[in-house]
Amino acid sequence: MNIYSETYHKQTLITFQGDNFLVTLSTLGASLVRVKYKEDELIYYPINKDDMQNPDYYYGKTIGPICNRIKDGIVHIDGKEYRLSKNEGNNTLHGGYEGISNKYFDYSINDDESSVTFIFKKKSLEDGLPGNVIYKVKYVIKENIIDLSYDIVSDENTMISLTNHTYICLKDKDVKKFLLRGDFDKYVVPDKDDLLPIKIEKVPYYLNFKNKTLLGNYLYLDELQNHKSKGFDHNLIFKNGLSKNTVLLEDSTYILKIETNFPSVQIYSDNYENPYDFKDILIKKYASIAIEPCDVLLNREVLEKGKHYMRKIKYSFKNKNVFINFKLF
Repeated sequence: MNIYSETYHKQTLITFQGDNFLVTLSTLGASLVRVKYKEDELIYYPINKDDMQNPDYYYGKTIGPICNRIKDGIVHIDGKEYRLSKNEGNNTLHGGYEGISNKYFDYSINDDESSVTFIFKKKSLEDGLPGNVIYKVKYVIKENIIDLSYDIVSDENTMISLTNHTYICLKDKDVKKFLLRGDFDKYVVPDKDDLLPIKIEKVPYYLNFKNKTLLGNYLYLDELQNHKSKGFDHNLIFKNGLSKNTVLLEDSTYILKIETNFPSVQIYSDNYENPYDFKDILIKKYASIAIEPCDVLLNREVLEKGKHYMRKIKYSFKNKNVFINFKLF
């Protein structure tokens, strides 16, 4: 696999090029920037590199220290209150303006030349949270597989809850045409005003994906369209808990298998028009979907001093017209 890099302002873009498979990563937010199979772009990213540095832009970035929404930007650790920057009304989204999605990581290409490790050292209270924290984000690239792993450690008790926020478009670039499968039995109910997590309930019929489900059958239901989310924006909890959990996403040409040891995923159907360009066109509403493996939003736990936060996400892409052998479930 060939590797080459380019620098743009403060960020370095690192590209792995195989026979048919291309993956580009960035030191900004330890991001998954681009996935391409032959001529097909399988994830969205902005053509204009300046847009990537917009703090409100999350495409492909590592999200943290705490993903999703935090009411009033306040968390409590060991009985003490800590405040994060508010970047969504009165609340904090994806770690706020000082979140790691907006940080530039150091990196090293590993000796096998098929993987890269990104490292960011955060100073205590830099993001509003205690602890000098070392973030390590590793990508291993194979011909049709991306293995992503997190290893985080702090010198004080702190709170860590990460995810990757890649927007998947596959060939069809239309959420309504996507098929989704995942064995979820519960979900975190979002507040109707601010989409804050409020309670855990059994999944309703329109979030039941135990069998392969066409998302267009549910997307325009009143239960979703009459909600502030205007589509899917839900934290779904795997039936198996913290183990090897799997989601399948499929369109007319590709199947994407996502395997993770996170106990849940956030499903977000790109519910709003978007100012970023992709191949000189405006990304339309419902053109892609973010499947974000994460910790259950109401079960975020304190990472104890010296202990390691370790999570994994594996993306396997299969072109239906080309034999790539992997077992779906």
